[in-house]
Amino acid sequence: MSAPVLESPQQPILSGLSTHLDSFFAARAAHGLYGAAIVVVHQGEILLAKGFGESDPIAHVPLAIETTVVPVASIAKAFTATAVMQLVERGLLDLNTDVATYLPGYELQASDASPVTIGHLLSHTEGFQECNLGIVATASEGLNDLADFFKTRMPRRVLPPGKHLTYGNWASGLLGLVVEQVSGLPFHQYVHEHVFAPLGMSSSTFEQPAPSQLTERCIRECVRDGKGRYQEAPHVYAKMAPAGGMHAGALDMAAYLIAMTGAGSYQGRRLLAEQTVRAMRERRFQAHPELPGITYGFFEEMRNGHRVLRRDGDSAAVWSRMYLVPEAELGIFYAVAGDEEARLALADALFDHLWPTGREAKAPRTVPGTDCRRFEGVYRYLQYNRDTFSKLQSLLVGQVRVRADRAGGLTVTALGAGDVYGGFEGTTRWEPVGENVFERTDGKARIAFGLDAKGEVETLCSSMRYQGGFSRLPRYEAAPWQFAYFAAFLLSAMISLIVLGSLALLGHVPLGPSGILLVLHSSLSALFGVMLLPSIFLIGNVGGGFPAYGFGINAWIRGILTLPLLLVALALGLVLGLGGAMTQEGWPVAVRALYGLATLSACLQVLWLRYWNLVGYRW
Repeated sequence: MSAPVLESPQQPILSGLSTHLDSFFAARAAHGLYGAAIVVVHQGEILLAKGFGESDPIAHVPLAIETTVVPVASIAKAFTATAVMQLVERGLLDLNTDVATYLPGYELQASDASPVTIGHLLSHTEGFQECNLGIVATASEGLNDLADFFKTRMPRRVLPPGKHLTYGNWASGLLGLVVEQVSGLPFHQYVHEHVFAPLGMSSSTFEQPAPSQLTERCIRECVRDGKGRYQEAPHVYAKMAPAGGMHAGALDMAAYLIAMTGAGSYQGRRLLAEQTVRAMRERRFQAHPELPGITYGFFEEMRNGHRVLRRDGDSAAVWSRMYLVPEAELGIFYAVAGDEEARLALADALFDHLWPTGREAKAPRTVPGTDCRRFEGVYRYLQYNRDTFSKLQSLLVGQVRVRADRAGGLTVTALGAGDVYGGFEGTTRWEPVGENVFERTDGKARIAFGLDAKGEVETLCSSMRYQGGFSRLPRYEAAPWQFAYFAAFLLSAMISLIVLGSLALLGHVPLGPSGILLVLHSSLSALFGVMLLPSIFLIGNVGGGFPAYGFGINAWIRGILTLPLLLVALALGLVLGLGGAMTQEGWPVAVRALYGLATLSACLQVLWLRYWNLVGYRW
């Protein structure tokens, strides 16, 4: 963000940090935290390296910072970006060249001919749609073979490159493939030889599974069962290792932090040239002048008046974060186990200790004359999937409702299961601080709205989490209305089944061919309505925050997605049988009307199924 900023740069307060952290982690134990590791570097030296709690809460193994290995998930993307920039240094890659140039034999899907460059991939502005189908696994066979994976799973670009921030796994996965194609080495081998080895990161790897000498030192990911006992969470492998398949020695991370906050080297061994490190830390995209941006590998944040660069990693029960503070030559890495909320709480605690005064030049709290009603509506994250049934994910996550309040501000509510893209949680209040710009009432985040060519509000952008962009939806597309349609179809099926079935069983009306058809459709529709969301999102979900289809198309999903084909056929039968139903002997007017309304509902249901890509095995 261009504001707020400190009146003058300050040196961090480093004294007392260890004691401060001891108190913090002791307090978080009551919230489920069972282990944590933290490394802080400053001006080329390790300032602090500590472990807290246990690395294995079942066997009660203390967490030793010197030996503990951590699954760092998406922090892997920063190392992938580093590998790419090494190849740029060597003249083997060009940031402004179409990525297709480096991938002969692979065809990138796109909605138009605009090229996606290496720079777009590094800054997550490539415009790929999200697709979580089959991107993780519980077995490790073949996971390091990126070439085979991308032969059948090339991503599709749905937004113009360089215009929006569309965070996801596909950009980093594709960059890993580029590294392989250009270097001639498997990705994990290239990073081992050219990134980890120069830094002395002997406890870090992209291999899947990790070598046994590392897995035996890895923090054990555990969750509590209903009785409060720890159970080990199933391990999840990333099929695109460059996007999330890295394990790192907690102490290893100090070397990377020193290189990236300094001049690109560690203990005399060079990782990158100084100008390359500076290029990686430079802002490359900004959705709005009043919001932070993104660099080649890191998200910008404002923390107590200082520009910091951040990268997060989410695993089954371990949440990690890396910070670079270039102006202070300060770097931080930490991982917390068992308590996801501790990640954000620790960031607040750290920066409040390092820069407690926060002498910030505050912007005005309100902007007179702002008509907040023009921003009202429901917004959906930009990179939602357009092509497969996983479009349904946008019903449950990634939609937010914006409403104007009487005090001249806005409330933003995360709908469904919440939002990870823009970092919205629950309902928060925002006040205007500039043209189309609002600040959260605690002063720690901002949102900005974009306008179309006619001056109408079109998009919403966030300064939080992955700095997600959202587009305003027509009312009929918003999640509340879509769930209403879904409920109406289910209710129609239940009413038709109960009413006609009861009348037939009691002998008041004959079923006849039309009645049998309606009972079949209603039964199938009710079954589909009850089982759709649980089967797709829950059955087969073994951990890591992924929906069931993240692990592939299991038998439950395949079976449930067969039902829409039958519903389409039965809906057609209801339409063709409409004439017979209207003349069905023994049917009173009310039953004929019920058949007509049920037929209308069945036809509308087909349109709904097609909208959500549920007809025809769209995966």
